[in-house]
Amino acid sequence: MTDPRPASAPALAEEWVSLDLETTGLSAASDAIIEIGAVRFRGDETLGTFSALVNPGRRLSEFIVGLTGISDADVAAAPPASEVLPELSDFIGSTPLVGHNLGFDLGFLEAAGLGLTNPTCDTWELAYVLRPGAPSYSLEQLAADLAVPHDRPHRALSDAVATARVFAALVGEALELEVDILSELDSLARRAGSPLARVTAGMVRAGAGRPAGEGGPSLGFDIGEIRRRTMTEGALRPLRGRRAVDTGAVEDALGEGGPLALSMPGYEHRPEQAEMARAVAEAINESVAGGNGRLIVEGGTGVGKSLAYLLPAALYALSNDARVVISTNTINLQEQLITKDVPVAARALAAMGAPGAGGLRATQLKGRSNYLCLARLLAMRAGESSSEAEARMVSKLLVWLRSTATGDRAELNLGRREVAEPWGRLSAQGAVGCAGVSGACFLRAARDRAASAHLIVVNHALLMAHLATDGSILPEHDVLIIDEAHHLEESATRQLGSEVARSEVTEHLGAVLGGSGLMSGAAAALASRPASDSRRQAVQELAERVAEMAPGMRRLVSDLFAGAGRMANDAGEDPGRPRDALRVTAATRSQPAWSELEAAWERADVALGEISNAIASLGAALEEMVEAEELSGGAHGVAASAGDLARANDEIRTRLRSFFPHPEPETVYWVSARRRTARRDGDVVLNSAPLSVG
Repeated sequence: MTDPRPASAPALAEEWVSLDLETTGLSAASDAIIEIGAVRFRGDETLGTFSALVNPGRRLSEFIVGLTGISDADVAAAPPASEVLPELSDFIGSTPLVGHNLGFDLGFLEAAGLGLTNPTCDTWELAYVLRPGAPSYSLEQLAADLAVPHDRPHRALSDAVATARVFAALVGEALELEVDILSELDSLARRAGSPLARVTAGMVRAGAGRPAGEGGPSLGFDIGEIRRRTMTEGALRPLRGRRAVDTGAVEDALGEGGPLALSMPGYEHRPEQAEMARAVAEAINESVAGGNGRLIVEGGTGVGKSLAYLLPAALYALSNDARVVISTNTINLQEQLITKDVPVAARALAAMGAPGAGGLRATQLKGRSNYLCLARLLAMRAGESSSEAEARMVSKLLVWLRSTATGDRAELNLGRREVAEPWGRLSAQGAVGCAGVSGACFLRAARDRAASAHLIVVNHALLMAHLATDGSILPEHDVLIIDEAHHLEESATRQLGSEVARSEVTEHLGAVLGGSGLMSGAAAALASRPASDSRRQAVQELAERVAEMAPGMRRLVSDLFAGAGRMANDAGEDPGRPRDALRVTAATRSQPAWSELEAAWERADVALGEISNAIASLGAALEEMVEAEELSGGAHGVAASAGDLARANDEIRTRLRSFFPHPEPETVYWVSARRRTARRDGDVVLNSAPLSVG
């Protein structure tokens, strides 16, 4: 059988110029170019090169000399940029440009007098989409990952050559995508005005890509394959009469030359570890016999605490088809347990001859915000317009969905905060009423895996959320082990308290009112219906009315948080108080400034109430169409988003009411205001926490 795909993409068939600069620093306004490298290429063929040192008119810092190997003597004899740039312009001509973080280089060229308007493609952006879980998107790391020679990093011509080769390799990887995904990447890039459209459009025109999976263009991913990947074994059915743990066998397993020593190279027998394991086994047995079964252990470094509790807990869970929950504070320990310690314990159980040791199942369960919501992805995809950040994130996730079995964000490299921001609107956080897409849901699959696992590893925050929601998150379990327990009180305070950040409310308003928010998504979902359709007209009128109200709503919310921030900043000037923080006491609430804040809250609450009404009206219209099976594809996601955003809106209103007019007794309230700096955005947060979490 022959491969129907073209041998190469148009992006590789046309000429490109790869560009790279070395500079005295990071600011195009105050720093200068010291070296320029450019490569004209087609596919893997180099057609010409350009390389020149540039005199910046200043001394180089020790850091730049060490980074690049370029010295003051090297650039002292070089021509200034005004003489080099015309030659570079002639070399480039009207050829499309490719670079790694190309905006940086173009900014310096423009500041130096050469403004280029050529079509562009950024290999950072291409790699961000096509390699979702890459550990780093630096040019050096990508070159290493793609087996691209890169002999002299941080020299302009070497970097330009490496960029050209990385570009060719990434385009080659894009050719391995399914045709429906390529088509969707192209559609997203074009709608967002992304430079990637030049690459994706050529591939789509050439008919590149593998055959589409189930779901095709209507979804942009293979829903059948996702369902198969997320299937789990049935939930455990614990034995009615629980079997006790053999404490002697546990101690023997940890002895010199015992099963654990046979399963773990370099194992060192530690009496304290065996003593702790026996105590854990006895506590489990006491619980099985109807006692309280509580045990507190303080173990120093080097005791081997993880295996000391894992071995008896795993033996109990395996013997009874029961569940054990292990809660930790840090992600590092969770991952160590799942990837390292649990497999060692399983091998030790096998060496002990424990029945069914090979069937020990362990899983890590996380909070909702860690899992992708497919319905929300479809809703964002259906938006009438998308920002570049949203289009980039959706494209990245569509590529990732070809392989992930978990939908867990830990598998992704989301990058810096401003790049990763769209994830917050795509996760399952707040998607309480979501039914998934065609039977597929990553959060539900994660909980199903937990129900079928003997060992469930969680963090303290999720454990506290489970307790705060009357046990609605974790499956029933016989044993709870809290590791890193000295952090538990802090986690409980955070989880049982609440906070409302200005950035959170701003993002919420954007999700409802923004150009790619709920209203825009609803309009896109109904665009194919006849113009005379009464429901379409009603939604359009609603969207127009909300659009008129949007600036005023944003202003009212902004005024509320700005006032709270001013009070916190003023309080931060007083000696003995935390900087930029204000404890809200009865005395605070009696001040005239607080009365002004409460008035601002009342105006903001009315605005949020109007948003609630708008979402309810929109949700009712969409729900009618869903029930009548008049919506398809991403429109189902828009309908689900209406319910999610309604709940989020109500939650924000409830927390603001509690903070301003109706504070709870035995609760501490405070405002924290973080000033804007060159490295981070400012924010204002309204916090509350219970006085006691006992």
